[in-house]
Amino acid sequence: FTKNMLVYVFDDQERMDEMFSMLKKEDESKLTLSRVFALFLDKMTLRDASLLADIEQDISNLEEELITSKKDSCIEEIVMLRRRLLVLKRYYEQLLDIFDAIEENENGFIAEKELRYIRIVDRRVDRLFDGVINLRDYVTQVREAYQAQVDINLNNIMKIFTVITMFFSPLTLIAGWYGMNLRMPEFAWRYGYLFVILISIGSVLVCYYLFKKNKWF
Repeated sequence: FTKNMLVYVFDDQERMDEMFSMLKKEDESKLTLSRVFALFLDKMTLRDASLLADIEQDISNLEEELITSKKDSCIEEIVMLRRRLLVLKRYYEQLLDIFDAIEENENGFIAEKELRYIRIVDRRVDRLFDGVINLRDYVTQVREAYQAQVDINLNNIMKIFTVITMFFSPLTLIAGWYGMNLRMPEFAWRYGYLFVILISIGSVLVCYYLFKKNKWF
C-alpha cells in the first residue's frame, strides 16, 4: 500500500471475485485506495459472527448430548473445537496487531474518513476476539462437566463392585473358617452341612437388608 498503488495477493479465486463484486457496487467517484483498503478489511470479518454462532451451537449441542447421556465420549469433539478456536484466536490476534499499525497512519495514506471505517472494523474484530475467548471458556466448562460425569460413572462402578465384595466377604470368612485343617465338632453333626448352608444364606440376606436400609445400592 503506497500513496498511488494498492496491491492484493490472493490465493483464493472465489474471494478475489467477491472483492471485485463488492467494489463494483461502490460509487466510483468516491472510491479511493484507502476506501478500497477499508472495504477489504471489512469484508475479511463480515461473516465471522455467524461462524462463531455456529461454533457456539456445536458446543451447546455437545453439552446437551452429554447431559442427556446420548453420547458416551466427546474427547474427539472437544479437541477439534479447541483446535478451531485456537486458530481463530491467533487469527484475530494478528488482525488486531495489523489494525493497531494501520490506525497509527504514520504515512498519512489513509484519509480520516476511511480511518473511521477501519476503527469500526477494528472494534468488530475486538468483539470477535472476545467471543472466541468466551467460547474457549465454554468448551473448557463442557470438558470439565464431561470429566465430572466420567468420575461419577466410575464411582458408581466402584460402588457396585464394593457392594458385591461385601456380599461375598462373610461367605469368604465361612469358607476360610471351615477350610482350616482342624477337626471341628460340626463335622460329626448330622445337620452340619445344612447348618453351614443356612448360615451362608443368612449372611447374604443380612447384608442385603443392611445395604438396602442404608440405601447403599
